[in-house]
Amino acid sequence: MKRAAILFAALGLFLAAPLALAGDPCDYNGDGVVDQTDGQLIQAAAAENSTEGDPLWNPMMDHDGDGVISLADVMYFTQHKS
Repeated sequence: MKRAAILFAALGLFLAAPLALAGDPCDYNGDGVVDQTDGQLIQAAAAENSTEGDPLWNPMMDHDGDGVISLADVMYFTQHKS
């Protein structure tokens, strides 16, 4: 019983580790800081309704997963930025 508990605890840490290491989902340029630059990037992409293949497309910005960077994604950024 104790081994099973340890195994499940270790598995939980293993599965959660990539989430902790992934960084902030609003850090679009990967500089480790969510700032005005990230806001400008998502606003520019949303202004073009950017989709995969567009120059401004960044899958990290598609927070609702609909394949389009839109106002909904900008709202996510606004509400969830660190």
